[in-house]
Amino acid sequence: QENVDARGSGVYLESSNNIVLSQNTIINNSSTGHGGGVYLRYSNNVSLFQNTIHSR
Repeated sequence: QENVDARGSGVYLESSNNIVLSQNTIINNSSTGHGGGVYLRYSNNVSLFQNTIHSR
């Protein structure tokens, strides 16, 4: 499956539009491959406000 590593991210958005992520804490998620704090794939207009993101 394409980009399977991205499913290890704290937030994974695929084909998502007009999303607001606010006041979230994402800790100890995968940071290998395409993982990490937030992974966007074919997504538009995503806003991040007052989030705490810590990757390994």
